[in-house]
Amino acid sequence: MKTTINEVEMMTINMLANLRGIGARIKGVRDAKVSDKNNSEIDFEGLLGEYAFCKTFNLFFEISPMPRSGSYDCIWNGRRIDLKTTTYLDGSLLGNIKRNEDVDVYVLCTVDIQRHGVEVTFAGWLYSEELYDPANLTNLRGSPVYMVKQDKLNAF
Repeated sequence: MKTTINEVEMMTINMLANLRGIGARIKGVRDAKVSDKNNSEIDFEGLLGEYAFCKTFNLFFEISPMPRSGSYDCIWNGRRIDLKTTTYLDGSLLGNIKRNEDVDVYVLCTVDIQRHGVEVTFAGWLYSEELYDPANLTNLRGSPVYMVKQDKLNAF
C-alpha cells in the first residue's frame, strides 16, 4: 500500500520536524537512533511516515511541536501504533532494545524522496510481542536491536 506526499505537505512536515527536533534537544530527550543519519533527517523522515499513515487511514495527525518521548504515534483500529520509517526501500522493521510498553503495533514505512514529492510505502506491520521475540534480537552497527525483514511482516 502506497501514498504520495506533495511538495506543500513536505515543506509543512519539514518545518514541524525541525520544531520537534529543536524542542527535543532542549528538553534533553534521549536519542535512541541506530542510524548514521543526522537528527534532522531522521526527524523529517519519521514525521513523513507518521503523516502519510494518518493521511491514508484518515486518522488524527498530532501536529504539536512539543517533543514526545516514548508513547505512540497514533491509534488505528483501537491499537496504539508506532511508525518506523526508513529511506532504505528494502529496510527492516527495527525496535530499540528497550521495549515501549505503550505500543501495541509497529508499522514499517519506506519513503522514496523525490524532487516533487514523496512516495511512502507501508511495507507491513507486527504486533509488539512479535517484534520483541528473542529470536529477532541482533546487533546493528554495534547496538543491540530487534529486527524483522519486510517479507516476515503482516501485509496491509
